[in-house]
Amino acid sequence: MAYVNKTGLPSVTQALGAFIESEWVAQEYLDRGTAVHDAAHAYISGRYVAPLRADWRGYVDSFKRWADEVQPEVVSAEDRLVDAISGFCGQPDFIGRIRGRFGVGLIDWKTSLAVSKWHRLQGAAYRHLAKRAGKLTKWGGNLRLRHDGKMPIFDSWPEDYRIDYQRFQCAMALFKYFNS
Repeated sequence: MAYVNKTGLPSVTQALGAFIESEWVAQEYLDRGTAVHDAAHAYISGRYVAPLRADWRGYVDSFKRWADEVQPEVVSAEDRLVDAISGFCGQPDFIGRIRGRFGVGLIDWKTSLAVSKWHRLQGAAYRHLAKRAGKLTKWGGNLRLRHDGKMPIFDSWPEDYRIDYQRFQCAMALFKYFNS
C-alpha cells in the first residue's frame, strides 16, 4: 500500500522532514518500511501476507509476534486523515484496541530501532487527526519492529499530547513558510 497523498495538503511526515535524520531517508529504508507496513496491515486485516525479501522477514515476524499476543482490534488502519482547517493530513498505521490496554490507541510501526524526537511529534499530529475524524484515542506510541523477529519494543507517548502537538504546529508553520 503506497503512501499516496491526493489531498493537496502537506503530510505530517513532510512537515517534519527537516527534522528527520537523513540516513533514514535512503530508498532502501523507504522500500523496506513500505513493504513491512503493507505486510503488517495485511496481517491485522486477515489478508494474505506476501513473502518479503529474506533480510526484511524478521520485521514482519516481529510484528506477527506482537499482534498474536495483543490481538489488535482495528478501528482504522492506513487511512488518510485530513484536517483542512489546520492544513495537513496524515496516514496513521493503526488506530484501535489491543489486549492489555484500556481504550482506543494509536500506534505507529517503525522498522528502525532508533528513537527520534520527531516520533512523538508525528504521533501527536496523528492523534490530532484521529480526533478530528471522530476517533478519540486514550494512548499512543511507536512499535519498533525487530529485524531478528523478536518481540518489538513499544514506546508510549505522553497521554496528554498537547505540548507535542504544539511543537508539531511550529514545524508545520515553518514548513508552510519555506514552501509557499
